[in-house]
Amino acid sequence: MVAVALLTVGGSAKAADCGNSAKGFDGFLKSFASQAAAQGIGKRGLSALNGVQYQPGIIKKDRAQSIFSQAFLEFQSRMATSGRIKKGRALLDKNRKLFDAIQKRYGVQGPVLIAFWALETDFGGYMGDFP
Repeated sequence: MVAVALLTVGGSAKAADCGNSAKGFDGFLKSFASQAAAQGIGKRGLSALNGVQYQPGIIKKDRAQSIFSQAFLEFQSRMATSGRIKKGRALLDKNRKLFDAIQKRYGVQGPVLIAFWALETDFGGYMGDFP
């Protein structure tokens, strides 16, 4: 299951449209907050959005990611390595209770979270360099 999640995560993801300006982002943020509230996110969760601002540098970096222009087979061969799959399975087994609780509460399966964890940070090995 981890292998399937790793292999499918990169194929069809589409980022939310946050606009190409601060004004567009403000509209996105209002819409996002409304949708979150409608789905039961409380005041505490919504307050995490306070102070969030449009950051042109982040948008530029996001849109410059070459990974999204690769063919799926190229992406798969580079990113879904046997080592990552093995480590993902081990982490899923080690943290089974946590992933089961997350799935029960939020409906997101453990292997999907493991795949994102692997692809975004290499299981916490790279946390980025932007504050």
